[in-house]
Amino acid sequence: RCHASEASAWRHRTSVIDGNEESMPLLIDDAFAALPLEEKTAVLDHLVSLSDSTQVVILTDDHVVARWARSRAAHAPVTLFELETASVAVEPAYSHR
Repeated sequence: RCHASEASAWRHRTSVIDGNEESMPLLIDDAFAALPLEEKTAVLDHLVSLSDSTQVVILTDDHVVARWARSRAAHAPVTLFELETASVAVEPAYSHR
């Protein structure tokens, strides 16, 4: 569980790329599933404020997070990419035949 104070520390994480100091992106993979609704939306709103100085990428299949992102995409610095579910057979990488 990431608290606001821990998330704020990401503002200062940088890397030097080709002689230029760049902020490191914050990648979050399905970290909000156990949070109650009110806390979940508060954390997501706080992450938007962090995005002024750090790219924030959230990967999730949580419908609440997706609904939150859809509602913010029109008027906040939120970009939403949603994958469509494909019913395509997946071939195994190798076979034991």
